[in-house]
Amino acid sequence: MYNVFQLADNDQSLTFLGQIFGNVGGALAGTGPVLLPTMFKVFNTTLLVIGCLFVAYITVLGVMNTAQEGEFLGKKWSKLWMPIRTVMGIVALFPTAGGYCVMQVIVMWIVVQGVGAADMVWKTTVDYFALGGRQSVAPPTPSDLSGLAPDLTRNIFNSLVCQSAAYKLLKQDVGAVAHTSYDNWGSFKFDANGALPGGQITA
Repeated sequence: MYNVFQLADNDQSLTFLGQIFGNVGGALAGTGPVLLPTMFKVFNTTLLVIGCLFVAYITVLGVMNTAQEGEFLGKKWSKLWMPIRTVMGIVALFPTAGGYCVMQVIVMWIVVQGVGAADMVWKTTVDYFALGGRQSVAPPTPSDLSGLAPDLTRNIFNSLVCQSAAYKLLKQDVGAVAHTSYDNWGSFKFDANGALPGGQITA
């Protein structure tokens, strides 16, 4: 059966599945005992018989509804989906040569594709690290920030001193107008234009 994802050659999960379920159609090649396939062959045959009886009941009831109401399958049943669901249900219950029914083979095929997808993800990860890839971007070294720390600390301190002085001046003269400026040399200047004499502070 066709696989969408590439399976690893030594995948242990497929080995365990094969030991438990044996051969599941074309979806899984197992080496385990034939107990489960033999059990499911009888079980699926029983379900197929029950399904055929159900189809016979649906067919008789559909003919009666058609004759009584003058419409195909009557007014309550869907004229499109009822036949499709009935046929697909019976097909899904047909046992294969290995003992499993068609639906069980499809489910196992989906499981195997999930294993293949996981194998491809893991293979991509291993190949990435094998080529020298890193898990994350390297953090900056302390030497990268050593030159910025003194200037940053001095500027923060100057700003706090200027802010504190400005608050004191404005508290003394409520009508003063405050202006702050910052020059290219890293100095903060505060001008209080009001009744205070010489209201200028430079930090």
